[in-house]
Amino acid sequence: MPPRANIMELAPKGTGKSYIYSQLSRHAWLISGGVVTRAQLFYDMNRKQAGIISNFNAVILDEIQTIKLSNEGEIIGALKGYLESGEFRVMGFHGSSDSGFVILGNIPIIDGMPRDKNCFSELPNWLNGHDATALLDRFHALVPGWELPRIQSTSLCKSFALRADYFGEVLYTLRSKQEHMAFVKDHTQSHGDLRDTRAVRLLACGYLKLLFPNLDTVDLDEFNEYCLQPAIDLRSNMRRQMANVDPEFSPNIADIQAC
Repeated sequence: MPPRANIMELAPKGTGKSYIYSQLSRHAWLISGGVVTRAQLFYDMNRKQAGIISNFNAVILDEIQTIKLSNEGEIIGALKGYLESGEFRVMGFHGSSDSGFVILGNIPIIDGMPRDKNCFSELPNWLNGHDATALLDRFHALVPGWELPRIQSTSLCKSFALRADYFGEVLYTLRSKQEHMAFVKDHTQSHGDLRDTRAVRLLACGYLKLLFPNLDTVDLDEFNEYCLQPAIDLRSNMRRQMANVDPEFSPNIADIQAC
């Protein structure tokens, strides 16, 4: 992911969410179940030690239905500030990070589609309800994991392939490169919500790094089809779900076009 990309992925069981995020990179930290504290995430005042957000490129809350926040209001307040600006404060400590934040959850699927119109209905209260939209709006994308098939024996590679840890280091190296975001900003124009614009550009940058790491090989039509439009779709998924939770939110995102 690009720096500070915040995403949610909701899917049925067996699609490999946990495995991918835990195995792809040593620079990601996965929390699966249990109690999450502010000291664990941000800063431990007793130990005078930075939390995992300062030490990893991505923090993943897996099986979100089984995770509890030790002091819910305190952590949500800190998360809102961090997801917006990349900064956090714990008493007298002021920290910053470019770590992305990921939430993974299982939802019921019927005939290949979410059972409920509100995909967040199975999530904890702090991610589902009118008061949750201020936090949800800070997530750039909702990945429709229900479109992925369950992992089968036929899914396993039987020929030559890249090692996952090697591929993870390639992605880690690409993460810090700035020229891809410069390309995105130079070749998009937007009218409307600033958070939508930031989200789409960040996601498009991620697609660009994955598909066209050498910018000399991409043209504007390819950028629009393979990077910008998929990024718009991911942000649109989030906006539609926020509109289901809170009618004050429009399901439509800002007008963002390639130029």
